[in-house]
Amino acid sequence: MSEICYSDLEQKNDYNAKITYLDVDEISDFPDHPYHVIEDENLMELSESIKKYGVMVPLIVRLVDNKYQMVAGHRRKAASILAEQYKVPCIIKELSDEDAITSNNISWLSKDK
Repeated sequence: MSEICYSDLEQKNDYNAKITYLDVDEISDFPDHPYHVIEDENLMELSESIKKYGVMVPLIVRLVDNKYQMVAGHRRKAASILAEQYKVPCIIKELSDEDAITSNNISWLSKDK
């Protein structure tokens, strides 16, 4: 596996990326996702914020076998469902498995920052 750092992924970002609204049911979870969304006070606060303002940061998804797969935004998806907001803003990225895993890990490691 080659070394990939955040700056490598950042260079691949398209800062003019198109935002597409998808139904949460269209987005499958990342396979073998090592992290779990916990229904805690923070998730409830995020859900309340989404009720009031909507999802402010788009989810990152990729197409795998003509289906959308979550890369980053698992908590936002879960909070959107709790808020009964079933259409969420997404950026669809072309990512290899390796880049998707790296992006997923970066997302989870930076979520509290």
